[in-house]
Amino acid sequence: MTVVLACFITVLTVLVLRTPLQHAPVVFYILAALLSVASALQLPAADMLAFSGPLEYVVKHGSVAFFLFAIIMYVGVLPETSRLRHYLMPVRGKLSIVASLIAAGHFVGYLAAFLAGFLSRTAPMVPRALAAFIFALVLFALFVPLAITSVTAIRDKMPAQRWKQLQQWAYVFFALLYVHMAIMLAPTALRGGDAAVRFACYTAVFVPYIVLFFARGKWRDVKLAA
Repeated sequence: MTVVLACFITVLTVLVLRTPLQHAPVVFYILAALLSVASALQLPAADMLAFSGPLEYVVKHGSVAFFLFAIIMYVGVLPETSRLRHYLMPVRGKLSIVASLIAAGHFVGYLAAFLAGFLSRTAPMVPRALAAFIFALVLFALFVPLAITSVTAIRDKMPAQRWKQLQQWAYVFFALLYVHMAIMLAPTALRGGDAAVRFACYTAVFVPYIVLFFARGKWRDVKLAA
């Protein structure tokens, strides 16, 4: 049930720390970067701080990053009159940077492992592993420009319309992120256990978002930058 706890804690933390994040975002960027590096490199300091178990699960497995991205995406599809939308909209960009920094550790760690395994194999990858690897590469290709252009200094140098069109690739990124997780978890989830709980939790977060996305007609507004 760790993933359910991770979801609850992530949402609660964002709500409680919204004001500090708005006024001192650099502190959160540094913490997110340290978590990401500790997770990707499995630093001894992580073990010394007794964070190795939770750290590996919520960062290296991508749970916290997924839930942070979900909050960011939900803010975009909530009704204009939503109090939650108005509360979180001022920190949406800052949350994007925090989520991206945390996700970077997951991407680097797993892509390196996948690539090392791919290069050292004498037999072809099984279809599921190959599909997951391809999706990971596509996600990383989308992730990099989205993360970079979330930085205010870079965003301010871009034409507003161009920036908006580029950031709309986030819709594609989030959908593919769920598909990637489904590919990784669904076969194991059929046998129950932790994988089933994780898959059910991610699905319970993703499906209502998709319903809101289409119910509010957001798909009509999507114009992706080439």
